[in-house]
Amino acid sequence: MSQTSDYCYSVNNQELMKFMEQMLPVVNVSHSTETRFFELLKESFTRLCKLYLSTSIEDFSWSSSDIHNPEFSLESLTSSGISVKIPIVVNHSRFLVVFKIYVSHRDIPNVLFLFQMAVFEAKKLCPIHKTHQDEKILGLPDEIVSKIKQAAHSSLPTLILGETGVGKEVIAEVIHRWSGRRGPFIAVNCGAIPHGLFENELFGHEPYSFTGSSRTGVQGKLEIANGGTLFLDEVGEIPLYSQAKLLRVIERKEFWKIGAVRPTAVDIKIIAATNKPLKELVKAGRFRKDLYYRLRGVEIHVPPLRDRGNKLDELILHFVQKYGNG
Repeated sequence: MSQTSDYCYSVNNQELMKFMEQMLPVVNVSHSTETRFFELLKESFTRLCKLYLSTSIEDFSWSSSDIHNPEFSLESLTSSGISVKIPIVVNHSRFLVVFKIYVSHRDIPNVLFLFQMAVFEAKKLCPIHKTHQDEKILGLPDEIVSKIKQAAHSSLPTLILGETGVGKEVIAEVIHRWSGRRGPFIAVNCGAIPHGLFENELFGHEPYSFTGSSRTGVQGKLEIANGGTLFLDEVGEIPLYSQAKLLRVIERKEFWKIGAVRPTAVDIKIIAATNKPLKELVKAGRFRKDLYYRLRGVEIHVPPLRDRGNKLDELILHFVQKYGNG
C-alpha cells in the first residue's frame, strides 16, 4: 500500500478539471534557467512518485503551447498506464508537461498533489525572475499578488472583493494584461445601468427586435469584449432575472442577443467586483447562489491601505524615487 493511500478519494473528470484549473502552477525563474527548472521538476517528481506511490514515470517531456489555455487531460493506456498532460505557466508563457505513469485511477489525485510538490521544490532551486511587476499594484500584500497571478493564468472567473477605493478595477486591468489576452478590456458599471436596459447593454440586440430598436442592431458589451476581458463592477447590482443569463455565458461561453434566433459564441475572461457582502445577498434571495459560486473561481480580497501599514515604507520609497527629482 502506498504511503499516501489515506489521501486517496474518488473524483470524476469534471472535478479533476476544476481542481487543475484552480491549481495551475505559475512559476517565475530566470529565463536562462527555464530548461534547468523543467529538468529539476522531472527529477523531483520522479523521486516523489517512487517514494510515495512506489512507481516511476516515463516519457516525461515539456513543450510550449500555442493554445491560449492548454487543458489538463488524462488518457488511459494499456497495462494500467495513464497518460497525463498538465498545463503550467513559466515566465508568463504556457507549457504543457506530458508523462506516463502506472497507477490506479484512484491514485490520480495523489499524482497531482506530488506534481505540485515537485513544482515547489524545483522553484526553490532556481533563481527567481520577477516578470510580474506593476506600479499599479505596488503596496499590495504578497499573497494578493500571488492571487492576481493565479487569476491571470486561469480560465476561471475572478471575483474581487473590497471597500470602495481599494483599486478593484486597477487589479482587474492588471489581471487582463498579465493574462496575455489580445482582446480589449471592457468595464461595465452594473450599478449605473437602469434595470430595464441591462440586458440590452450586456447582450445587445438584433435589428428591429423591439420597438425603438436600431435598424442595424447593437453589439452588447459581451460581444465587444470577445477575445479579451469583461469586468463587471458592482456585480451585486445585476437584476436577478439577468443573472441566469450571465450564468449561461460562464458555463457555455455563449449568449443570446435580444431578438436573436441563435446564440453568439464568445471567448472572454470574466472578472467581477463588488463592495457588498454577496453571501448576505445570496441568503436574502437577491443574488443567485449558483452564480455566486461560479464567479468565485479565483477570489481576491483586497484590504484597504489602513490595513497595510507594513507596506507604507515601500510606497513612500517608490514615490520619492519617482518624483524626487521633479
